[in-house]
Amino acid sequence: LGTGQVRRNSLAYDSVNQVYLVITTPEPLRGRFLNKNGAFITGEFAMTTEPGFVGWASIAFGGPPNDPTFLVTYLIADNVDNPKFARFVRFNGGAPTVSGPIHIANTTAAWFASEKAQTVWNGQRFVIGSRAHPPGWSFATPQVNLLDMAGNLTPPLFLGDNTDLQGAPAISCA
Repeated sequence: LGTGQVRRNSLAYDSVNQVYLVITTPEPLRGRFLNKNGAFITGEFAMTTEPGFVGWASIAFGGPPNDPTFLVTYLIADNVDNPKFARFVRFNGGAPTVSGPIHIANTTAAWFASEKAQTVWNGQRFVIGSRAHPPGWSFATPQVNLLDMAGNLTPPLFLGDNTDLQGAPAISCA
């Protein structure tokens, strides 16, 4: 992949199709599929189309057995809203498909460069963690949303108490 290409949460495994999705370049966000032995099985393909600096990407795998899906989340550093988006990426026998962007949160002044939140599949929906700065709040706080396979996002659940700066949530499901 080249020096410095694979970063935190930039690789996930599809146990149904037995393929990996790896982020190969951060801006614009591009990826490739690898087989279970690590050999490339697709060329590089674009996962984002938004203008500007894209970064802090993360990949999670989930979906039901009949629709195995990767969820890629990323931020666009525009120094205003610093929005976080998600896209579904599917293998489909070798031809990758990438959904349109789904807006998750505006991280605004929440020191967007520290985004390390996690995403997991809970058996029915993706659980997406973010570090957001809710309107009217003095401090950034952990935010959690659920995203179903149709792209429906629940309203945010803020886990903080607005008494201190709180970081991005690390989420796990069993």
